[in-house]
Amino acid sequence: MQGKRFWYLKSIGALALVIFGGQFFFQVQDDYSVLSTSLLTPLKEMAEERRELTSDLVIEDVRLKLMAEPKEFFNFYRYKADVLIKNLGGALEDGVITIKTGNDGEKIVLKEIDLANGGNYLLEDLEVLVDGEWNSQKIKIEVFLHNRHELVKTNNSYETEVYGFASKIEISKKALEKARLSGLEIWYSDKLEARKENYRESLEDGLVESYSVIEMSGEVLKDDNFKKLSVFTEKEGFYFLKEEGSESDKSRVSDILHFTNDEILTRGDFAVLFLEEMRLKAEVPEVEFLSDVGLDDERAAEIYTIYGLGILKDEEGFLRPEKLMTRAEALEAIFDYFDVEFSSEEEVAEFSDVETDSPLQNYLATLVSDENFSSFGEEFRPDDPASNSFIKFLINEYR
Repeated sequence: MQGKRFWYLKSIGALALVIFGGQFFFQVQDDYSVLSTSLLTPLKEMAEERRELTSDLVIEDVRLKLMAEPKEFFNFYRYKADVLIKNLGGALEDGVITIKTGNDGEKIVLKEIDLANGGNYLLEDLEVLVDGEWNSQKIKIEVFLHNRHELVKTNNSYETEVYGFASKIEISKKALEKARLSGLEIWYSDKLEARKENYRESLEDGLVESYSVIEMSGEVLKDDNFKKLSVFTEKEGFYFLKEEGSESDKSRVSDILHFTNDEILTRGDFAVLFLEEMRLKAEVPEVEFLSDVGLDDERAAEIYTIYGLGILKDEEGFLRPEKLMTRAEALEAIFDYFDVEFSSEEEVAEFSDVETDSPLQNYLATLVSDENFSSFGEEFRPDDPASNSFIKFLINEYR
């Protein structure tokens, strides 16, 4: 209090000096420069003294560590924050400080805080909750000084952006086609650094669509190769969907879909693809023993090699290379070649279009066990043509 009383007395003295000096100025105009200097000096001293007496708190830095992802029953990201507070003004004694964390309005009150000019105060493990509905959002952390006048009040907040990468939007070919109607942005890149791809299927207009999904990451969101498109053009490449919130500091995104123009395969096509993926050498036999595949067939080497490995069989002396390869045939052929161990004879894959007593059940129950369960929809469509993506998925999964 003595410091404040002294400051007030000096203020009154300075005011009197200004009044007296003004009168003197009109009387002795020739001494203007000397008088101006004598007036500015005490005023400057007063400003500096006020700065020395008044504290000025700022948040110098914030470090966030993600502790928990959103849950169904608690839809928030939970962070621990270390907040570094600095005093740019005069020494603070017995200060009462409030820290407001995030956008949810939670407040932490600190009492009896002493902080010298230039001093730091580190508040550790402060809990910050962030809305789990969004992937990307800005949060603001603010500091307030209550029982003292603060020199500057426009530097009391610290904004930082946080990311949560669990997909908030479903991604599929159909979702891309309907993005504009859904109010979603389409982002596309023709290249992406190699990442783990997860096989997915969906039933689109009665047909099985195969595609790969890559988990979203901060690196992808900051990747300048991704550009916003007005419509989905079915160009091969990498796509994700994005929704901007009504508040500009929030957005949600999907995972990344690796889109390729998938092809259905004949049995002859399967022979070529299988040997390519397995890097097995194809050889043409000296004697033609398949009635429907001549040695001059452009795929003769692959077809005869596959037949010799016992992977594709048909009637004796026939392979039917132009017949479409079904999904059931592809599954059985690849499992048998790799001698995949069935998960359990008692387990049943609950596909609505496959009977529980079907001979295919051992294969399907093993296929959808563990992490592969989420790759498939309600129907397996065993008699549909096998696609290029489906064959590659099975080979890479069980080789």
